[in-house]
Amino acid sequence: MYSAYSMSKRAVVAFSDALRQEMHKFDMTVITIEPSLYRTHIAMADPYIDANKKSWSKTPTDIREDYGEEYFDAALTKIRASLEKARPQVDEVIHQMELAVCTRNPRHRYVPNGMTYLRTEILRHLPTTWTDKVFSGMSPSIKPRLAVRQESVKASK
Repeated sequence: MYSAYSMSKRAVVAFSDALRQEMHKFDMTVITIEPSLYRTHIAMADPYIDANKKSWSKTPTDIREDYGEEYFDAALTKIRASLEKARPQVDEVIHQMELAVCTRNPRHRYVPNGMTYLRTEILRHLPTTWTDKVFSGMSPSIKPRLAVRQESVKASK
């Protein structure tokens, strides 16, 4: 459910890390500001869910059947719950931007909200099997229709 988001966020951080290393020889500083989910226009539940419904309606029928309406609805419920947890204090991000720009020796990485930073650091050092379990809770508890069919085929063998 969050593949594209996670991939693009990691890609930006990796690009920034490489750029920081390359620009060091020119005495240039590259900084990342890595906020979590904040209550901004792009994190508003209704427009996001409407866009997903529009995309779903244009998805080929065979793919929609592989996932099933129940799975799609459950995914939207999870997405709504996640977006509704967005932090309202957008000023935390602005404060980090101010620090990054105004500090004589800025850090390379800013993560607004100390709890987000702590959670990120803990997850970074856990075994993948543990983090997979943590993040599996972000997905719908029901399985896509195709996965259920595949399980029943395996069970009948």
